[in-house]
Amino acid sequence: MHPFLGLRGEEITYAPETPLCDSLTGCNCNKLYVIQKKNVSIIVLNRIVGQKHSYFTIVSTIIWNIFISLSKVTKEERNTTHMIIKNHTESKATLTDLRKFHYNILCRLEMGEMGAEVLAGRSKSISAKHYLIHELDKMSDQYGRCMLEKFVAP
Repeated sequence: MHPFLGLRGEEITYAPETPLCDSLTGCNCNKLYVIQKKNVSIIVLNRIVGQKHSYFTIVSTIIWNIFISLSKVTKEERNTTHMIIKNHTESKATLTDLRKFHYNILCRLEMGEMGAEVLAGRSKSISAKHYLIHELDKMSDQYGRCMLEKFVAP
């Protein structure tokens, strides 16, 4: 799940524990807000912890529906997943490596570095909010072409 979202481990734990917002206005509450676009879901997190800013992410709707059905994702479960990946790749890959891979794919394809920065939670609030308000359709189309058509679809 982690590499498909491009989120940090703490955000992976945060998402299933956080209730969904019922508002259709995209408020700034402490709940998750989900926007459906074709075959992707935009998950508005509005989560800031220290220097880490995770405003929203984009993921396949199929993957999101599986992920959100989990009751929780604990640190221990993330650590176990990390060890499984590490063991099956002879210590050549970790969850962090997969997250970086996700970021680099987005940077090199049409989404570009700024879009990848926003999805990786590395942007400042003004650029992330700009993308969320003004570029969401374009960004979700690009994500669909970059990630889903090239790497997920058969």
